[in-house]
Amino acid sequence: MIQDKEHNVSNLNLFVRPWTVFDPSNQDHRTYYYEFIKTGTWGNCPLRFVVDNDHGDLITMIQRSLVNYYVEQEFKKNFKQLSAKLPHWNEGYVPRWQKTLPPEN
Repeated sequence: MIQDKEHNVSNLNLFVRPWTVFDPSNQDHRTYYYEFIKTGTWGNCPLRFVVDNDHGDLITMIQRSLVNYYVEQEFKKNFKQLSAKLPHWNEGYVPRWQKTLPPEN
């Protein structure tokens, strides 16, 4: 531990785990979350994950990002194929509810 009048640095600050944003596409990040689920502790995780302001807590944020990641992975190919077959809004498609509206004067 370094101690003097100008610098007071504790050992904790020297060995603190770095902060990072959880990235569901990063296999290491998914592995750290899996270890947390198995053990119930982040003690073996070499990182600390940042929580977005949009999410209430770390676990909810990770779960939501994983769900989005896996849904996108599963349906990415199907979505591209499906969207090519569906009518596009800019190609003259008019929703049924708009066809039933009275004309504007």
